[in-house]
Amino acid sequence: MEGTDFQVLTPEQSKFIDENFGEEAVSLSTAQDLATGVSSGELAVAAADDVSLLADTCNSWKNQVATLGTQSTRTDTGCALIGSSLGQKTYSWAKDLNAKGSICVQGKGYTTTTEQWIIGGCGPSGAVTANWRNVLAHPAIKFEAGVAPVWGVAFKWV
Repeated sequence: MEGTDFQVLTPEQSKFIDENFGEEAVSLSTAQDLATGVSSGELAVAAADDVSLLADTCNSWKNQVATLGTQSTRTDTGCALIGSSLGQKTYSWAKDLNAKGSICVQGKGYTTTTEQWIIGGCGPSGAVTANWRNVLAHPAIKFEAGVAPVWGVAFKWV
């Protein structure tokens, strides 16, 4: 999530949003309307921020295994992002140091509440940036092993 300023909200605010929205994307105006009842203050997304961070796990690397011939999807349900009209989310991935092969990755993005999957390509590591516009949602990736001498490739993503 490079190049973007973030606002970290309290665990109570993050829990409220997750309980009310789950994994569904909602418009920014709906999120702001509902969040006014949250303890510890309002959602308060600053106009200058492109994307606001709603949970601490958003910056934590997640471990996965990409298998040959099977595309998998993983959602970071511990993280919720609010994007402004200019919001973007950058996904990064890197194979484990001892892993052999490559990983093919797509990152989920949104234009309002329309979901889009942006192809990041294949390789031992990489990054892809997706629009995250006027939406509150959980980040997610699709992945599979591009080349693997064994059944899969261990990697991490954020």
